[in-house]
Amino acid sequence: MKFLIAALLTLILVLGSCTSSPASSPPTTPGTSTPAGTETGPTLTPDPTPSTEDLVSQVDPLEEWWLQPQSYTYQGDPEFMLDENYTVVWWGNGLTSPEKIRTEVKTEIDRYHAAGIRYIVPISLFDIEDGSDLSVIKEVSTEMIEAAVLRLDGTPLVIIENFGGDPEARQYAYDINHPEWRQYVIEQVLAAVDAGADGISIDDVNGNRWWVENGWGSFNPASEAGFREYLKEMYSITELTGMGIDDINSFDYSDFLLERGWTVDTIRINEYPGHADFPLYADFFGFQARATAEFVNLVMETAKEYARAEYGRPIIFTECCEYRDCAARYIRPYFDILTAGAMYGKERTFQHMVAYKLGVAVNRAPMVAWLGDTEALFSHYDIPDLYSIYIAEGYANQAQLTGYPGRGNPGQYYEFIFSHPDAFDFADWRSEARLALLYSLSTMAGEDFYSQTHSIFFNLGQLLTDSHYQYDIVFSHGDDLTAEQLEQYQVIILPQTYLLTTGEREALLTFAGGGGRLIYIGENSQDLSPFSGAESQAANITYSSEWVGIADLYCRHVQYQAMQNLSRALPQFYQPLPEQPPAMELTRTRVDFESFIDSHLDKRVTFGTAQDNMGLVLWRNQDKLNLHIVNYDFNYATGLVNEKNGLSLMIDADLIPQPSRVAVISPDYPDSTELPFDIKDGFLSFSVPALHVWDIVIIE
Repeated sequence: MKFLIAALLTLILVLGSCTSSPASSPPTTPGTSTPAGTETGPTLTPDPTPSTEDLVSQVDPLEEWWLQPQSYTYQGDPEFMLDENYTVVWWGNGLTSPEKIRTEVKTEIDRYHAAGIRYIVPISLFDIEDGSDLSVIKEVSTEMIEAAVLRLDGTPLVIIENFGGDPEARQYAYDINHPEWRQYVIEQVLAAVDAGADGISIDDVNGNRWWVENGWGSFNPASEAGFREYLKEMYSITELTGMGIDDINSFDYSDFLLERGWTVDTIRINEYPGHADFPLYADFFGFQARATAEFVNLVMETAKEYARAEYGRPIIFTECCEYRDCAARYIRPYFDILTAGAMYGKERTFQHMVAYKLGVAVNRAPMVAWLGDTEALFSHYDIPDLYSIYIAEGYANQAQLTGYPGRGNPGQYYEFIFSHPDAFDFADWRSEARLALLYSLSTMAGEDFYSQTHSIFFNLGQLLTDSHYQYDIVFSHGDDLTAEQLEQYQVIILPQTYLLTTGEREALLTFAGGGGRLIYIGENSQDLSPFSGAESQAANITYSSEWVGIADLYCRHVQYQAMQNLSRALPQFYQPLPEQPPAMELTRTRVDFESFIDSHLDKRVTFGTAQDNMGLVLWRNQDKLNLHIVNYDFNYATGLVNEKNGLSLMIDADLIPQPSRVAVISPDYPDSTELPFDIKDGFLSFSVPALHVWDIVIIE
């Protein structure tokens, strides 16, 4: 994560030196943009902090604030953050020593708390990165050298030489199994609690897995000892002997590999996701994954208990997640909110509703989406409507966003969100979807994750979004899927899910046995199916290979990649990609897809207008229904969305049998509007007069 941030900030600085374009601001009146010459906002570095003796905290330490909508950002001037309605410092001044956290970081926390802004301290699981005071990294390097991750030849793994430009400063990777390093990390989180932090972001949560997966090793004696115990637990003496391990009690894994001709270079791999093939790799990876997860749990449990016992308050944990992480099944229950990183800005810009749904499904709670370089650049270069699409789509899907102080002006949209607490109480949101798309790590974490299976998943999600279906993502680690989780749905779609655990198969077959419908979409569908022929027939599973190619071609037309959008929006920096997909009748494709899906549904939840490039997201919020309408029809020539008018919409009347009021609110228009409505043929019908970027229809 820290490397992505550094690269992003460098990119912004380089582009900023090439042009004098002003920062952007969401339009006060739809269709207008910020006048030229608008200032870009203050510096990212806070002013020197005065004495904290007179500062009075304006935050409630007992509030479950993370379940309410927030706007996260990096450190900035508190006054500017208040102007822009930022509520949480997502990445505070951390990755440093416990002493600095209790002193300098505490002073920062007090200052932000006095402004009513919450503060999350980042703490790395395996390194120190304090560029503001190189004495910290030098001291830790000296004192913790015995705890360093060791490569196959026994040399310490150095992440950065000449750290901060100082040849005497080296950033080492530290082994999470070493007791001294474990104690140091725990001291950091306890210091964050003492300093008054509202939350802790665990950076580098993949821990020792990272070094194994990428072929560096992690052969510290502490890991060697743990691996011996792991092998004792997993295998019999006879099995170990068959692996070439004669005496497990004296077994040294690095010697084992060296004796067989492996070297530091030959065990290295160059592609991600990494799947190395040296002897006992899978076992070593499994050991380090479990050890990392257990240590993360220890860190979180220790800090939470300390906060309760010493201060009578909660402290929350987040991470920059890798949702396909094999360790996620062990650590998910302990994270209060999940932070999703590069995929929300690198591979997609907008039209990634399925990605937000996936992020929320992983933790079954609101998430924070770090949008990356596209968000920063689009907001910086006066493209306000594109930035507004980000905000609208994110908060419509419980995905709160991380922004950049001084880069853009999201204040108007956040003011709208925070001034409508009844509409944005995420704790009360309930899905009314009757359709779900399965995301099973049994398949998705395999070698084909970044190839066809993953593409089919996102392509189908995009088609469902564009066809205005209400759908959820069902996220399964493989051993935690239950039939009870599926009871709400009429249809479950399996995107080329060719591997399932016994528990997943049983849950899905039980679902089908109770009247649910399973649709398997994948090439050579029945050949790759995890179900036997008899099971498929008994469960009446629908198999389709046709929609693999169709969905892929469709999404090549509508699924914009980051570089393509940057090429269109910022032609002064990028050139359009030459490849264009073959011609396709997109409307006809959606009509055919809807016919296919509707044949398996008893009744749709929503019907949308015939207009394209629009997303619908429906939630039950206590006794109301909230329908979010997001306009994706962005015009690159003007830098504005193409407004839509007279949107005819329908919602299943069974969801709210006796509606008394239908109204629309929007950050783009000053006043709410009452809408006339009618109930006919089992649907509540109404028309929304205008859509700029974001409307919310409230039905009560």
